[in-house]
Amino acid sequence: FVRRSTRSRAAGTTFHYAVTLPVADTVVGSAYLHDSAPNEAATHVSYLIHPNHRGRGLATAALIGLTDAALSAGFLQVLARIETGNRASETVATKAGFSVLWSNDEETCWHKTATNAST
Repeated sequence: FVRRSTRSRAAGTTFHYAVTLPVADTVVGSAYLHDSAPNEAATHVSYLIHPNHRGRGLATAALIGLTDAALSAGFLQVLARIETGNRASETVATKAGFSVLWSNDEETCWHKTATNAST
């Protein structure tokens, strides 16, 4: 995982971050921007928190932080593809200011657009 993360970061396509507890350097999950490429207007974000640490706002904080960083870096849109029925991830996306872009039987694509982007 670390080697793959290092290679993808060097290629500029995926940026992995550890999610840690606020008062300790204990890793409780990960969040990453992926499917990014030079000259792309959008990037995807994913997040995962260990079950023992869910329900504390850590995923929401990670999603907000990564989304703000991506939009500040020049991406016009951040996408989060969530499996149908994953209510916890949908709640996180809603709390982070995302809205539904499209949906099918398998997944829903949520998005947040830069305030200066034309829609």
